[in-house]
Amino acid sequence: MEHPLNSSEQLARYLLRPGLAPQPSETSLPDAASFSEFVQRHKLPLDEIIAVNGLARDVLLDAPCLRDVLSADRERHRKVCQEFVEFREALDRDGIPHLLVKGVYSVPYRSDNIDILIPDSAIAQAGKILEGLGYIYNKFSYDRYKLLYNRLEGTRITGTMHLHRLVGWYSPFIAARDLFSGAIDGAEAGARLPRPEVSLAIIAAHALYEDARIRLIDMHKIMTVLRRGDVDWSLVWRLAEHGGFAAGLALFLLVLEHQYRRLYEHSWFDDRLLKTMRDRLSRADGTHRHFYRHVAERSLPADYRMSKYFVRRCLLLQVWHSGLITMQAKARIASDILCAGIRQVSRIRPQPNMLVAICGPDGCGKTTQIHRIAAVFLSFEINVR
Repeated sequence: MEHPLNSSEQLARYLLRPGLAPQPSETSLPDAASFSEFVQRHKLPLDEIIAVNGLARDVLLDAPCLRDVLSADRERHRKVCQEFVEFREALDRDGIPHLLVKGVYSVPYRSDNIDILIPDSAIAQAGKILEGLGYIYNKFSYDRYKLLYNRLEGTRITGTMHLHRLVGWYSPFIAARDLFSGAIDGAEAGARLPRPEVSLAIIAAHALYEDARIRLIDMHKIMTVLRRGDVDWSLVWRLAEHGGFAAGLALFLLVLEHQYRRLYEHSWFDDRLLKTMRDRLSRADGTHRHFYRHVAERSLPADYRMSKYFVRRCLLLQVWHSGLITMQAKARIASDILCAGIRQVSRIRPQPNMLVAICGPDGCGKTTQIHRIAAVFLSFEINVR
């Protein structure tokens, strides 16, 4: 089934690769509302894309569809950077190393949170720094590899930090010490980013096992990583094999390849690398079948979605058949995947029962306070009745 490019996709492909796509004419530009919704759906960091591609003086930036969307994007970038810098300066004063897990160029600001890797020995100290900055530890959202902190203003969350002990989605695929040893500087002062090979693995694992969808933000990130220079693909595959998701990485890259062909009408990766990707697909976990049934020889949409059941099942089978992962680790990873699936279906979260009683005379504001408390609890993913 063919998916012709709409006006938002035509503008996005030019912004992502201005040397390969024609500049859209004024009459072919999307309206502001459509392009704003498109940017939100794909989580496109427009300010970063413009900086990476040297488009700061492009006449298109004055177009009505871009002007307001870009202004809002830059304001979001500014606020997230301010939040990061506040924490980063405190970490630097205490001599705590840090790494922006999802960064590929600058501080990643389109995510719903800031993910920072901290050495395990300094996690408690970093948590105290966040609490001193007004953040609250969210003990109700459990994750084996990270601690979650929220900052509230009234009933609204104004900042979210995730402190990572390890980088992994169910299965950790690289030790923290290796991440710090190969870290590189980002475009903004003090921003430390993973080396290109690690970034590739992180982008793929996040898209597959957290979002279960592959969008233009993933294409932008991979493009940006590949622009840094030569990538050691043998290291990329080795990282994926140790994490038990080499077949998942291959499927992710092949989906991107077919999305890229639809946008630019030619291949992105060379034939040798494409053959390696296809050879890495596995019949045992279903990635081989999924590719040849749903991806190969098809025109894929820019927002390609998969079921979370499928991607978790694939990871579970990949991990279980891996010869590089111990049985103890396999059992732990399998337990995490199964529990995540149960929580998704049943919406059950481990939390103690609590009864909150508010007393007062009529008209004193009990209902208002109840709604405010409920909003705060819900922002921490605490069920309220």
